[in-house]
Amino acid sequence: MCRPGVLPTSESVCFELLGFDILIDKKLKPWILEVNRCPSFDVNRQIEFDIKIKLLYETFDLLRFRSSDRKKSIDIEKTEAQRRLYSNIGKDTNDQTNELNKM
Repeated sequence: MCRPGVLPTSESVCFELLGFDILIDKKLKPWILEVNRCPSFDVNRQIEFDIKIKLLYETFDLLRFRSSDRKKSIDIEKTEAQRRLYSNIGKDTNDQTNELNKM
């Protein structure tokens, strides 16, 4: 699960895909012009599609994403949400009862 304050584990599926704009000079030396945190995946030409789809497939392959990971992640999130929801049931009532007993 990828949330602030949650330590990465083997279950963690957090990653960022950055876009680098690079200029190559006459001596074939690369210069980074900028780094985009949210690179565009718009495509206007076939070559753009071919490059970007290959990038996505290779990224998912490197991360070892499988279709079963999505279901597993959803199940973990549901379980955690239910735990948080049910752990708070009765807290308000108990707190109010304790306050009344103090009076």
